[in-house]
Amino acid sequence: MPVLEWRETALADLLAIVDYISDDNPDATQRLKDDIEAKVAKLPEHPKRFRTGRVPGTREMLVRCS
Repeated sequence: MPVLEWRETALADLLAIVDYISDDNPDATQRLKDDIEAKVAKLPEHPKRFRTGRVPGTREMLVRCS
């Protein structure tokens, strides 16, 4: 099974998003972070689960902040 590795830029982006949202709504921030982490954790088992990305060689997943 493939191993999931976060690129430094992707992890920095995630942390910046979490930091930005947490100023307004900490609960929504935690739900969003949990949703992203849960979906990402499934990628090694199902690497083609999400749609083909706009950038060649990537996949895109949708998450909602509620």
